[in-house]
This record gives sequence, structure tokens and C-alpha cells, in this order.
Amino acid sequence: MRQPVAPVRVITTEDLPDYSTEVIKQVDRSIAALPPEKLWFTYQDIRRCFGVSRATVARRLKDGVVPGVRFQQGRMIEGGAVRRLDREQLRWLLLAVQGGPQRTQHALAVSSRQ
Repeated sequence: MRQPVAPVRVITTEDLPDYSTEVIKQVDRSIAALPPEKLWFTYQDIRRCFGVSRATVARRLKDGVVPGVRFQQGRMIEGGAVRRLDREQLRWLLLAVQGGPQRTQHALAVSSRQ
């Protein structure tokens, strides 16, 4: 007999925390400075362009502050981990990195909803 499968939840922009106008402007300026033909960003690209380590990227993905990441029973689905981020995901990642305490509060709220 099969066990019921827990639903998969995909993080959307509606799930994400609010950030200050200052942080948003700073992140948007940083992204605007990137070459326009660059559409996808690997962990290495993010480290090179923004100084954010792979471990920090992984933590923010697990915090539930990047759209497109999938969770099941409160845990990030390993097969659903993002290997390359598009510009929108990169923006939210940088907001989470620059945004400070909101990310921890948001991660707790996301976990409690699941």
C-alpha cells in the first residue's frame, strides 16, 4: 500500500519578504551593471561578481527566499535545488543577502506554513 505523498510547495514572489527601498535600489544597481547578455548565473559567477559564497547561496535557497525553489514537508527538495539562477532569482538572492534580519524571520514563517 502506498503512503500519501506530501505536497510540493514552490516558492513564489508572493512568498518573499519585503525589503527596504535602499536595499532594493542597491541590488537593482548591481544587477543593472551586469552584461545584458548574461542570463544565467552559477554559484561561481555569483561569487566572482558579488562575493557571495556557494554556502551562503545554498543557505538562502534553504531559507526559502528565492523563487522557484521547491520544498516538501518543510525541507528543500535536493533534486529541486537551483544550480543556475536567472536574473530574477539572483535579484531575490542578493536582496536576502543584503536585507539582514528579515530573512531569518521569513524562513521561520515559511517553515511554519508547511
